[in-house]
Amino acid sequence: MHNSTISHTSYLHHFRHQMPPKNIIVVGAGAGSWANLLSEWEVGDAHFVEADKNQIQHLRSKLAKHATWQAHTAVMWHESAEISFYQAANPAENSSLSPDTLANLWPNFKTLGQEQRQTTTLNHLINEIQAETPPNWLIVDCLPALNIIQGAGAWLNHCEVIIARVLLSDKGFTGLNTSKEELDTYLNSQGFHFVSLQEERHPNIGNALYVRNVEQVIQYPSQALEAEQPTGNNNQQMPVITENDVSTEKLQNQVVTMLNEKNISQAASNSATTALKAQLEIANISAAEFKQQLEITQQATTTADKAPQDNKAQLDAANLAKDTQQKLDEERQAKLLELQKQLDIALIAKTSSEKALAEVKAQCDLLNIENEKNIALDKKLDLLLTEQKNYSNHLQGNLFAEMTRGLSNTAKQIESFMGVQNYLENGKSPLSFHGWPISPDIALFLLGKIEEKNYDLIIEFGSGTSTVLFAKALLQKNKSTTLTPVQEINSVTFQKKIVTFEHNKNYFEQTLKNVEQQNLAHLVDLVHAPLVDYQYNEEDYLYYSCADKLKEISKSLNGRTAKILVLVDGPPGVTGPLARFPAIPYLFKYLGNHQLDIVLDDYNRKEEKDTAEKWKDLFIKRNINFLEENIPCEKGAFFCSIN
Repeated sequence: MHNSTISHTSYLHHFRHQMPPKNIIVVGAGAGSWANLLSEWEVGDAHFVEADKNQIQHLRSKLAKHATWQAHTAVMWHESAEISFYQAANPAENSSLSPDTLANLWPNFKTLGQEQRQTTTLNHLINEIQAETPPNWLIVDCLPALNIIQGAGAWLNHCEVIIARVLLSDKGFTGLNTSKEELDTYLNSQGFHFVSLQEERHPNIGNALYVRNVEQVIQYPSQALEAEQPTGNNNQQMPVITENDVSTEKLQNQVVTMLNEKNISQAASNSATTALKAQLEIANISAAEFKQQLEITQQATTTADKAPQDNKAQLDAANLAKDTQQKLDEERQAKLLELQKQLDIALIAKTSSEKALAEVKAQCDLLNIENEKNIALDKKLDLLLTEQKNYSNHLQGNLFAEMTRGLSNTAKQIESFMGVQNYLENGKSPLSFHGWPISPDIALFLLGKIEEKNYDLIIEFGSGTSTVLFAKALLQKNKSTTLTPVQEINSVTFQKKIVTFEHNKNYFEQTLKNVEQQNLAHLVDLVHAPLVDYQYNEEDYLYYSCADKLKEISKSLNGRTAKILVLVDGPPGVTGPLARFPAIPYLFKYLGNHQLDIVLDDYNRKEEKDTAEKWKDLFIKRNINFLEENIPCEKGAFFCSIN
């Protein structure tokens, strides 16, 4: 299904419209390299997952201007478990894979640290997010992608587009779930189809693109190849925000006081009611006892009436007891009425207290309503402040980008104007010094060295603008001076021959095209030299396959001491630590007896500073006299002269 005539980027823009990314998950987000593209696409919801704790702060800072974007610190895996997490010499490759297993990719790749980390799965992460719209795009920008995708569970059925980092060959990596072939097999079983591949700078690593709806690929529209134009209007006026502070502390204190007083009154009322009920029960018991005694007295009276023969003394005693009991009953009855009155008063007080409580509750309900309104107002104010902040950051970002583009365009226009003048005067196309080529200041330094030293030979490790620059300089110099020929490698005499090594086929073809267009091919020996394994002092590197050509150069000089200028501008650092170090061991092996002026470009980077220090250690160990100089320029340069 892969169509090599359509670029990987064009496919992405096409699927962006055909399957809009409503919600995206990026695993292995690093410092946020994907954020720029997703920001251009105006993606609403996005979740960036990074396991490296050192990079998560930079990631959160980059995502701060997007309110709906979130950063998560997690080690993703196909299951929840505790695994080893490794810190590598290159922080971009920190992962669950031991750097020792990646030695075939990056020779001399070292492990800096190791720790045990708890893993989680994509399925668990998505359940925690609880998004209204499930993510439909997945980007896995780390190894091993297959292990991470296997943890997606049922959510994988909702996913439409997957971009995954893979190894293009599984040779030496069997069983690591890192290869494209292994990922193809699994995703095909889940209904996905491979569409496109974009290789990274390392020749064995790339980003593979998969989609679920294969008809979207078959019906690929021609307009997907057209460049997208920026959209949107940034001139909208944001509303002016005024804060309305609502204080409820005083009302809350009043309510608390009323509730306390109500509780005290309620407690007192309940206590009084309980006491009255107890006294009433005692009175009822006394009345029952009185009734029982009255019945006994009545029985005695009846007995006395029925038995007139009993003496008068007993009758008087019975009457006295009856009178006493009646008096006692009247007193208790009066006390019972008093207790009932007190009970009625307590019930009235209780009713009043309940009424007061209802009023307090109503006020509390009103207060809660006001508080809810205030909370809603605070949230609205926070939202407006956030929108204003995001809008301000957006304007600042646009202003900075516009200024950068303006300055770059001004420099480009000046350079183009000078190039047009040069073309009109001399009929020659101008050189470009923007982008990847060497900067103008280091170019001027090299031209000065060529003019001063009258070199017999120039050797380049890495081609580009410098190749054409050297050839034009030699051509210009040949017009004004008579030069002593040097035997060419292929036994043809030449003047100021340039030998350039380039490992990248695309760069090789572009440089060759530029040289031929400038009619400089007779001065340049451009060599396609793919990177091969090289070992020095038990340290492994990937370096240009330049041994045979250097040996030919040495032989062609036939014992003569030559002055040679060497520019070391490759290979790129992504090929391994201290990638440019092998230049000196190779030169010493084949051209060590000649006068060598060596220039190391990009000296402002730490990797190149470490390389230069390693070179100087080698000079000292071999008792080689050398002069060094730090050249101040845009990218920095290190210059040393030996022999």
